Amino acid sequence: MERKFIEAVAEREDSRIDLEITNPSELDEIPRYARAAFALRCVRRLLPLYRVCWPDAPPEYPQAIEQAITFGEAAVATANAEGAAYAEIAMEAAKGTLQHWQAKKVDDYAHGGFDGSKAAANIALAASYAEGAAYAKSERGTTNLVVRSVEHAVMTLFVYSVLQNPSHPSEIANGPIEAMFSDLDRLRVAADDQGWTDATPMHINFFGPLWPAGVPTGWPSDEGRGSVRAPIPLSSLDQALAELRRRNEEIDTALEPITASFQRVILDLEGRNFESLEANQRVAQVIQETADRLRVAFSCPKCGEPARFRCSAAATAKTGMFVFSHGRQTHGGGTKIPKLVVVDAPEDGRKTEIPDKET
Repeated sequence: MERKFIEAVAEREDSRIDLEITNPSELDEIPRYARAAFALRCVRRLLPLYRVCWPDAPPEYPQAIEQAITFGEAAVATANAEGAAYAEIAMEAAKGTLQHWQAKKVDDYAHGGFDGSKAAANIALAASYAEGAAYAKSERGTTNLVVRSVEHAVMTLFVYSVLQNPSHPSEIANGPIEAMFSDLDRLRVAADDQGWTDATPMHINFFGPLWPAGVPTGWPSDEGRGSVRAPIPLSSLDQALAELRRRNEEIDTALEPITASFQRVILDLEGRNFESLEANQRVAQVIQETADRLRVAFSCPKCGEPARFRCSAAATAKTGMFVFSHGRQTHGGGTKIPKLVVVDAPEDGRKTEIPDKET
């Protein structure tokens, strides 16, 4: 029914936009993680619409949707198809939104029976399928989930567009859908030029700004990012501490695949020397800066203690010596990057645990 409705609107307006964007053949030329990244980007663009379409939605719904997208983006960036922690939660948000829409008995598109919560439900469904695509175990599973996600994204665009401009909805819908086609074209070219495979990670930053040509006419903005973070009611200290602990847990979970990817990258650097002191120091500096951001250290190969990594000038080595430092001790001293093994960073005295209760 929804697909027929979109086709009818497009035909009525002689629109340049059709449903080819949801055709599996459109996706066959790009690898699996690129497909999933495409779906995730489509849904991220829709996030500002959720609050517009259902202003009174329970705060946990938009939060679950954004978490699903964020975790999906982490999965495709590291080619790590393990988890799907938020896909089911996003699906529950979709079911709740659908129940809200169905309770209003707004189900007749032909007679103008539009309601914003139907568009909101499609956003939640699109997010759930997009994250599922990021974690799918097979190429075909990825494609099927991406198609379902993009279909719901397109339906969201058309419902929202008709609500905003009943006479000429394509004036609003065309811009976002053209952006989707542009993303697909870029992915095809890059996949062909760079020889991507189904194992190639796909960082979401590949696409650049969310709206390269500017935010489309009639589109709500949220500081340029498309975030729909809802305020969390914190009525007591215990509630506040519990919510802050959950955010810490979310950070740890989100960092796990990124840390694993970092470990793979630095293992590939073992045995390298970049032919000058300045170059070696810069590489060591970036490695340590990344470790700091991930809140990890490196296992000292001599004593096993968590250590920091650097390249020091040395009279006996013009390109410097790679060393591990912890406390007042420094171990190592080779001229090539050693095997770097990531371990938990020790507490530095500045970090504190969130207390369990008021003292």
